[in-house]
Amino acid sequence: MTIPAPAGVSTPEGIRVGSTVRQVRDAYSDLEGDESIGLYANQNDGDDSRYEFHFRKGAVVALFVGRTAADCG
Repeated sequence: MTIPAPAGVSTPEGIRVGSTVRQVRDAYSDLEGDESIGLYANQNDGDDSRYEFHFRKGAVVALFVGRTAADCG
């Protein structure tokens, strides 16, 4: 489950829509995924929350906050 970040919101590390791929890579050493489909970074140690970054032409165009597992029950 993911929730889109509102316009103008940044992560505590300063990543926001418009940040470059290099800035995201510098801010998060634990990135997973691929720039063409999205990069994922852990949000907090010890839980399954994460950031999801989508790119176009080398810049973030969408930022999401989510969990790798959702308990909807």
